[in-house]
Amino acid sequence: MEQISNHCICQSSCFRLNEGLREERWVEADEFCQKYKFHLNESLDEVPTHDNQTVWRWLNIPDEGFDFLKKFVGKIIVVPCFLSTSDYKNSGYSTFFEIKTCTNSNGRYVAKIADKLSEGEILFKSNTYFKIDSFDKDTIYMTEVKASDYDLILYENFWDNLIPQSVYEKLNE
Repeated sequence: MEQISNHCICQSSCFRLNEGLREERWVEADEFCQKYKFHLNESLDEVPTHDNQTVWRWLNIPDEGFDFLKKFVGKIIVVPCFLSTSDYKNSGYSTFFEIKTCTNSNGRYVAKIADKLSEGEILFKSNTYFKIDSFDKDTIYMTEVKASDYDLILYENFWDNLIPQSVYEKLNE
């Protein structure tokens, strides 16, 4: 299974799939992409979890996106794509998600099998839920949670693209 994990995580097609998931195009994805997503999530189940740790994700969002998320403090968001994070904060970036992982986390320590060991990569499975805890001038603090309901799907340009829960459930059937 580790060979499958290595293959799935390190292929460039994973990047293209994830780009589609971020942009809502996965809804129209072909059968191959749907199966690839399923198998990548399944393969990540074989990789050790990154429980009860703090990880960071650099954000490249405009001020309007940052301000939009402030309305969701105390709320649950779902990230439909595979979310790449790091176990160290690179101070060269200005805006971050700081995420505390939970017990039995969907975050998997893939640094040893990913292309860039030095990045300390933790990869979250698709459709992971987070609670937005707070903000400061350049950081959004979140906690990974186990949930089945959410207040926002974090698509690319999420501040423009709200999708109702009922539609999201139908798309994930």
